[in-house]
Amino acid sequence: MPETDANDVFDKFVMYKDVQWRLDIEVSQRSCRNTMKPKFIIVLHTTDGRHELEADVADLQHVLAQLEMLLKSMRSAHNKKFHRHIKK
Repeated sequence: MPETDANDVFDKFVMYKDVQWRLDIEVSQRSCRNTMKPKFIIVLHTTDGRHELEADVADLQHVLAQLEMLLKSMRSAHNKKFHRHIKK
């Protein structure tokens, strides 16, 4: 079985390169029945292209919570041992 270099494994992942964002807010409407909600337009530039996302505040708060959980799990002792093993 051929040995796999850690760099070969990570080359298969899509990597972040840049991000652009803007906040869109509707300033006026013909009918004021609907409440105005701000929305964020996020453009991610990755190694496999450009991805445009649209999200409201609740969606972004959910993504933030998920990223915080991911970061916490990456700091766990088990994960640190795993990364030390890969780097060898």
